Amino acid sequence: MIFLDSTYLIGLMIDNDDYEGITKLAKELDKKETYFLTKSQASHGMKEVVGQTLDMEVWAIYEETDQDGQIRTIFSCKTPEGEIYGTNSEAFIKAFYDILDCFDPEEVTSIEVIGGKSKNNRDFITCAFAE
Repeated sequence: MIFLDSTYLIGLMIDNDDYEGITKLAKELDKKETYFLTKSQASHGMKEVVGQTLDMEVWAIYEETDQDGQIRTIFSCKTPEGEIYGTNSEAFIKAFYDILDCFDPEEVTSIEVIGGKSKNNRDFITCAFAE
């Protein structure tokens, strides 16, 4: 089965229908990478690396349904060291899409994870392209 994103024409070839929610990818993923990015319980929250530059071996943006039936967009990445990080932060995902507007997906191999406070004094995370 091939899923294509009409904007970036990035595909995922996999036979398992459990992964239909993937919408954007850094590259084609094998089954192991797909599992680690979308199903692994060993994933860390992106808030754990605020203030750091994160090198990414592979990344994906996908949708999943939470326990309340709401569809959530998730960003997940794997570092060269094998660590998995993820977030459902709307600010972070919007900033990552802004990066994709400027670069080809395969060029996006490092990001700076940025934390901040909103006007309502709530913590948030976002990201920026890093070389």
